[in-house]
Amino acid sequence: MADEHLQRITRELLFTTFLGPSSGMDEQWILERVADHLEEHVVVPGEILFRQGDTSEHLYFMSDGRVRLRAEGHPDWVYDGRWVMGTTDMLLGRPRGRTATVETPAHLFRLRGEHWLDLMEDSFEATSGALVGSARGSVAFHGRVPPDGGFLHVGSPHETGRAPLSLETLVDRALLLYEAPLLRGAGVQPLTDLARVSTIQELAAGEALFSAGVAPGRTFLVADGEIEVSRNDPNITARFGRGSIAGGAVCLGDPDAQWSARATMSSRVLSFSNEDWFDEMEEHVDLARAAMGSLAFEREHLVDLLAAPVGEVVLY
Repeated sequence: MADEHLQRITRELLFTTFLGPSSGMDEQWILERVADHLEEHVVVPGEILFRQGDTSEHLYFMSDGRVRLRAEGHPDWVYDGRWVMGTTDMLLGRPRGRTATVETPAHLFRLRGEHWLDLMEDSFEATSGALVGSARGSVAFHGRVPPDGGFLHVGSPHETGRAPLSLETLVDRALLLYEAPLLRGAGVQPLTDLARVSTIQELAAGEALFSAGVAPGRTFLVADGEIEVSRNDPNITARFGRGSIAGGAVCLGDPDAQWSARATMSSRVLSFSNEDWFDEMEEHVDLARAAMGSLAFEREHLVDLLAAPVGEVVLY
């Protein structure tokens, strides 16, 4: 019994070291609960953690070492150092998208996916921290993919003569919200609640939606027209049409307010405050899962873009 208690305390300490400060998961009850389910492993070169097509059952928390993820027809991803593997497959409820092979001796923890998903429901602080961290990671990747940031979800392009989208009723606004991948997959109630607190904004061609240096604290969905989102150093410019969130992850992941947005033509956007969004997430965890799944899926696309020129990308 004493040995088991010592092992659990050791797992808590090691996992706390892995998480680092301000992770949102450093509350004692969370650490104790996670430690009860963590499986600690020391792995060796050549060992397969999981294979493409396997059922997604675990998350893997690397504290050191190097692991290569490979999929037919895609460039390799190489994780070096402290990383979490398997979150995208788990969030999207799909089989493993890649085969993970250990390249150097590594120390890692394994946690069953259902324990992680249960924790998301019970600790909003951990969930919101993970979501914001994911958004910031995506925004950092967008800044590394010139000239257009590699945004995956840019909506439908403007079509001359297309009738304006109706936003008169609560149902109209909720349907537009459902078109956005960051929100799709959530239930009817949270989208209806967001539609209720949303506002409609009309912009003339060239008018600013938000400016660099001032964090808007809001999320903007394009209803009509086109919104251009950009940043300097590096120079990135992307355009977003109907059904998209202008800037995607930028709405949550730009703490230094480096991005700006303007209308390229007469446009309308539907927006809600990020505070209202997080309030709904706290009540409806599926809204947070939808956002995290969408961000993770797009991040896969971004990593492939970065890796394509040389056939692999090493992530430190």
